[in-house]
Amino acid sequence: MKKIIALLLVLVMTALVCGCGEKSYQKEDGTNVVTTYKDGVSFAIFTDAHVGASESNNFRVSKAVEFVNQTDYIDFAVFLGDNIHSGYTETDLAKEQVAKFKEITSGFEKPYYYLRGNHDEAINDFPEHFVVECGDVAFIGIQIVYKEHYNIGVSMMRCFPTIEQKELEWIEETLAKCKGKRIIMGAHFAIVNDNPHFKEPLVAEWSPEQTGREAVNFGREKLLELAEKYNVEIFFNGHEH
Repeated sequence: MKKIIALLLVLVMTALVCGCGEKSYQKEDGTNVVTTYKDGVSFAIFTDAHVGASESNNFRVSKAVEFVNQTDYIDFAVFLGDNIHSGYTETDLAKEQVAKFKEITSGFEKPYYYLRGNHDEAINDFPEHFVVECGDVAFIGIQIVYKEHYNIGVSMMRCFPTIEQKELEWIEETLAKCKGKRIIMGAHFAIVNDNPHFKEPLVAEWSPEQTGREAVNFGREKLLELAEKYNVEIFFNGHEH
């Protein structure tokens, strides 16, 4: 398997998976534009946009949408979470920021897709995962969830991001359907635990009564196994800004 790469992406970048060649586009005024991306797929990645945190954030996201629209070779765009700033709970402010996010993204002239981040936790309008198939590339956006704390006895323990069982099942099913394509994955959180001070407990150590959740499955080791099995080429994430 080619090396899986986790990248910190602040706001927007573009990535290209391609061979060489040319691709021509005709603009509305009838002029032709020729690019050198015929055999590839190009996409823009947004992450940690935090719409609503400030007018500056809103402006930057709007300008980035314009950039995507004006860049002929970009096929689609994805958001890797923390799309708004105040979505931990469902409040009037969160609703205002969701409305602003949707207003800005409605300006896209290309397909776009988005995930939840920890700042979007209460926003049910934001999907948990998605799949984009474009040419010979499949981009799979997944949900690595984060809860501020788990109750463990009388103590409070900060929990590192985890993948629940139902999401792992969806990921494996989706990877199987995309087999044979060049597979790229993305999530808000990293695929690996890079905190040397945190040791993930075994699933069997915690019961639903202890955690207050129906199931506990940290899941990232399983995700690495699936990435190896299905030859995932690249993994993008945000959050660590």
